[in-house]
Amino acid sequence: MLKKIKILAIAACGLVASSMASAGQGKAIISHWGSVAPHNASYVYVSNISENTVNVKITYYDKDGNALSPSTFSNFVASNTQLLPKSSGFVSINTGTWNYGYAVVEWSNLDGDDDTVALVANAHRVMDVTTGLRSDLVIQVNNGQPF
Repeated sequence: MLKKIKILAIAACGLVASSMASAGQGKAIISHWGSVAPHNASYVYVSNISENTVNVKITYYDKDGNALSPSTFSNFVASNTQLLPKSSGFVSINTGTWNYGYAVVEWSNLDGDDDTVALVANAHRVMDVTTGLRSDLVIQVNNGQPF
């Protein structure tokens, strides 16, 4: 009986530790982006729905798996690494030659804050051909749910 109690206690500690590890941070995948200058760009719009400033990192990965940084940041603070509470911003990438892939959006709390979710996001791919026609593609990140 004592052995069973020890096993249950160890399992309970493991569950608590794993839930604590996921609090205060989150990550989501954007399934597609595509870009070629000057007519096609990809954007990621991110809103911080929490009451706390959060660190935000967005990394694009190209068709060969190379990590790329966004070309443009809008409404981010602290050298483009943070979003203030209840604020929104966007990043974009506009590559010189045709490129495509996926992207990762990551966030983490500062100091002692411990949000379970902090961001909602969506991605836009804008195509504007030389004839003046425009086509937009919108991808919900995490099925539109907070992460």
